[in-house]
Amino acid sequence: MSNTEGAVRPEQLLVYYPTPVLQKVATLATVEDLAKDDLVEKMFKVMNDHSGVGIAAPQIGVSKQVCIVRMLVPGEMKELCHGDDPKYQGIVMLNPEVSGRGDLEEEVEGCLSCPGISAHVHRKSWVVVKWTDEVGIPREMRFGNYAARIVQHEVDHLQGLCIINKLSPVDKITNAKALKVYDAMANRSRHAARSRQGR
Repeated sequence: MSNTEGAVRPEQLLVYYPTPVLQKVATLATVEDLAKDDLVEKMFKVMNDHSGVGIAAPQIGVSKQVCIVRMLVPGEMKELCHGDDPKYQGIVMLNPEVSGRGDLEEEVEGCLSCPGISAHVHRKSWVVVKWTDEVGIPREMRFGNYAARIVQHEVDHLQGLCIINKLSPVDKITNAKALKVYDAMANRSRHAARSRQGR
């Protein structure tokens, strides 16, 4: 998830909609998966480089159920964060499951993988999340307010959903120009896939 102020786009590991990995359910993750290619380090790097408040593994092209939720208050939930350095003030979650939800609230969201798009998204005001931490310990915690929104956004990514899938009719009009670009990209991807199959 991004702040909606449009951070600079360094070209590196981040993948953009409509890349297929963003549109499928990610496979369950193990602690061993985190060591492969420094997955967590790469996720933190991309999230920090793009001024994100959360990131999911599919956003760097890895179809595993791993996400990071940034803690926005310094020292908040420090014992669960990846490290003491402020750039690592985030909770790494494997296979998160969301339940026990509060009332729906609407806020504008952006997405690192959908630059130029902003959507009015309804999310539960609080959620209970069960996940496995990065050393294999099962965790369960209630998240409220903005942290709850970040968790739900990242879990959507793990289920193959982006904010483009949640655009209201009004959002589609507001984002019409950017959506044309994404439609053109999707058409090129489909055409390229058909060309490869025809070989």
